[in-house]
Amino acid sequence: MFALALGISPVAPSAAAQDPTGTAPLTAFGLGARPLGMAGAFTALADDANALHYNPAGLTHLEGHEVTSLYASQYGGLFGTFAVGYAQRGLGGAFLTYAVGNIPYTDEFGAESGSTFGVGEQLFLGSYARTVGPVDLGMTVKYYRQSIETVSGSGFTLDLGLLWGPDGAPYRAGLTARNALGQVSYSTGSTDAFDPVLVLGGAYRLGNLVLALDKDLPGPVRLGAEYPVSEFVALRAGLRSAEGVTFTAGLGLTFDPYDIQYAYEQPPVLDRTHRISLGVQF
Repeated sequence: MFALALGISPVAPSAAAQDPTGTAPLTAFGLGARPLGMAGAFTALADDANALHYNPAGLTHLEGHEVTSLYASQYGGLFGTFAVGYAQRGLGGAFLTYAVGNIPYTDEFGAESGSTFGVGEQLFLGSYARTVGPVDLGMTVKYYRQSIETVSGSGFTLDLGLLWGPDGAPYRAGLTARNALGQVSYSTGSTDAFDPVLVLGGAYRLGNLVLALDKDLPGPVRLGAEYPVSEFVALRAGLRSAEGVTFTAGLGLTFDPYDIQYAYEQPPVLDRTHRISLGVQF
């Protein structure tokens, strides 16, 4: 893991500078509404099915079976994203997708030509984790597929995760190497490497309050908090610093064995985003 981290860190800023829009944005979207209500600061927590995306090493701590889902109304309803995932101790998988149609063609002056096209992405995840000595280790294999008009592309990539925290301690630390290798190959014959990101995370429990901090290398800082008001209700909030400050908030309702999670995001420029998750444990 440390060798991989050293390999990614110097390369990623250069790649980001050459590719400012990023490759395969769905790989960075997230999974459930619970971590998204905490601005995505979940690398060191990773204590439910959302670990499939944020840190697969966290799957070693799951009890029983979990099914989660997500629907996100992006940027004021511009388009929607859907996800569903399943996880148990040491294993899990998920599927994410979105599609946008009827996008008008325009000329260099912004005039519409009358014809339209569509864009879509799909992401499949499969994860495995186990405990090795004092740490938990996890791996997620991802298959990504994209279509833009008549052009399509696909490719495999890999996430590696590490989680450490002594039993009974109020603190935990995590590390995830996301999109560690691979590229998207397009039907045009061109290729585009996945954007590697190293995520460092820490979490601290102060009574019922949980504070979490993530730092992407390269990328934003994310700060999140979760406070269970009761065994049925939890409140969340977060901040993400990336080209301005994005504010998030969340609400969790648990009706054993079911739960409903809601997250709200207000970016500095674009319109707000609403996300909701439905889950069950058995």
